Amino acid sequence: YNEKLESIERERQRLKSTWVNPQAESANEVNAHLTAPLSREASGEDLLRRPEMTYEQLVQLSPFTPGLEDRQAAEQVEIQV
Repeated sequence: YNEKLESIERERQRLKSTWVNPQAESANEVNAHLTAPLSREASGEDLLRRPEMTYEQLVQLSPFTPGLEDRQAAEQVEIQV
């Protein structure tokens, strides 16, 4: 149980510290999933707060791979953000 909580917290920290710049090549990949393109730098956590972005979609994008394999832990990350 504690291991799952730690993995959730580690993943949240990883998303918080991984950023996408709107001028970066990876921004095109991210923008394809957003209703409004990035206008400023955004962290994984910022992107996950957008209603059109799910955790599953986010971790398929190159700056944010790999994601958590534990589906319940991944769901908790999405809920907590």
